[in-house]
Amino acid sequence: MRMQSVFGVQAQSLKEALEILESALKLKAEARENDARGGDYYSFEGPGNEEVLLMKNRDLYDDEPLYDDAAEWEFVVYAHSPDSESDIVRALDGETARLVKVTSETYE
Repeated sequence: MRMQSVFGVQAQSLKEALEILESALKLKAEARENDARGGDYYSFEGPGNEEVLLMKNRDLYDDEPLYDDAAEWEFVVYAHSPDSESDIVRALDGETARLVKVTSETYE
């Protein structure tokens, strides 16, 4: 089953959030920029075609949250995996000290 989740990240800066994720996932991120994703953000690709995005949870133009369900979080992680049992999913779920799962959905 495929899965997508949004996590809030307990961090003071995007750089600190990046360090948390790189440590948890054991992957290096690629820096990117996209106005629709809050400006500067980071992308991780897992070995099983997982996609993990770390971004500021603010629209650059209207200052509204990008993810309403995570409105109280300054930094969020969007994770999409073709397998809900992947190592990436487990790593994110296991990082409970700094990541809080806000939403999760599985589908076929």
